[in-house]
Parts: sequence; C-alpha cells; structure tokens
Amino acid sequence: MFRIGGRWASLLAVVLGYAVGAAEPETPRILVLELRVTSAGVSLLGATNVVGTCKPVPDAAMGIEYQVKTGDRTVLRKGTMNNPLVHRMCFEDVPGSGTLKTTYVEVPEAYVVLRIPADEAAESISFLERLPAGSRAASSTPRQLGEISLK
Repeated sequence: MFRIGGRWASLLAVVLGYAVGAAEPETPRILVLELRVTSAGVSLLGATNVVGTCKPVPDAAMGIEYQVKTGDRTVLRKGTMNNPLVHRMCFEDVPGSGTLKTTYVEVPEAYVVLRIPADEAAESISFLERLPAGSRAASSTPRQLGEISLK
C-alpha cells in the first residue's frame, strides 16, 4: 500500500484543484474615491478600482456617514469619516504655561480621498451628515449631502 505524507498530500490537493478547475480565490479590491466636500454637498471628482485590502478605520462619532447601496437600496456597507470642513486646532494657551487650548476652524470646501472595499453589487453611495449623539438635531432625520452613482 502506498502512503502520502501530509506535506505531499496538501501539494497534491492544490495541484489537483487547479487541474480540475477549482475557482481561484477572488483578489480583494479597493474603490478609491476622490471627493469634493462643501456645505452644499459631496461631489465625485474621480474614482479608481485598485487591487488591495482596506485597513480598518474607526468610525467617527460625528461627521459624514456614507452608505454603499445596491440597486434595490439595500445597504451593503456603511461607515463614517470626520467632517473635512471642520479642522480642530490645538495650541498653547499662554506661551510657556503648559496648558492647551482647542478651537475649531471651518473651511468652505475640502478634497478628500475615501477608500472602501469594492463590491460588484454596489450601485451607489449616499452621504449623510452625522451629528453628535445627544444633540437635539441628532434625533431628526440626517441631512442628505449627496449620492454618487457607481454604474
């Protein structure tokens, strides 16, 4: 009786899998969106589909929420990003005091690159204004900032 060791058995399984026509694992792709954000909304400047995997990014407590949707409006994925129109600046309150003061500065427009995992079923991306939890306006319907068609 002929016996195949573990290493050779796994190599044989891989070779036979290709010979039989087993499907190769799908290569992960990233959709890179170049966006222009203003107080009036979000518009698409350019889009690129590249090979790769997105790094996990923590959700922002407030800012802009995006929802990747199918043709029948089912949400495939969603996430948030900080509002690029609001910049947080920290500086020393009195020089040499060792205490920091924080202020926020709003700009009229910003250019942002958003990277999301590519999905063949995705047909559009909606952008919504996300307000901080606990604010009166947070309980109301989020303001629609725009929708981009991917097809």
